[in-house]
Amino acid sequence: MQDRLDLANASMEAAAAKGCPEAVMGMRAVSISEDGMPKICFAFEASTEKQNRYGTLHGGMIASLLDEAMGMAATAYSTMQMSTVGFSVNYQKAGLGEHYVIEVNMENIGRRIIQASAKLYDTDNNKQCANAIGLYSVSKVPVTF
Repeated sequence: MQDRLDLANASMEAAAAKGCPEAVMGMRAVSISEDGMPKICFAFEASTEKQNRYGTLHGGMIASLLDEAMGMAATAYSTMQMSTVGFSVNYQKAGLGEHYVIEVNMENIGRRIIQASAKLYDTDNNKQCANAIGLYSVSKVPVTF
């Protein structure tokens, strides 16, 4: 399990080293559980660049964070490069806090397609802000850094 957690974090570190936009997100894989449905949890802090003009977590940033977390989790479970096939997000509450957690559940891990779901929590205010479902295409190219 630790190797999957390490792979998820190595994926984000490689993005940061290349100056990729997702590096701004600053997410880190913090825990993994394989009891029942596999789950990986990510954490990040809402710095100013992630907020809208009202001081809440920006909706576009929420979508990007959820997609990135599910893609990183899919990569960790397949060890292959991923691309997003489909993605849907639902917003429930405004993110007002500074500390957030994303729980990603691996719904189906196939050879060609991985389905994941995710929930975004504002841990400072103890509330769920959004949820998402994503489909990810598994390439035939192994992840290398």
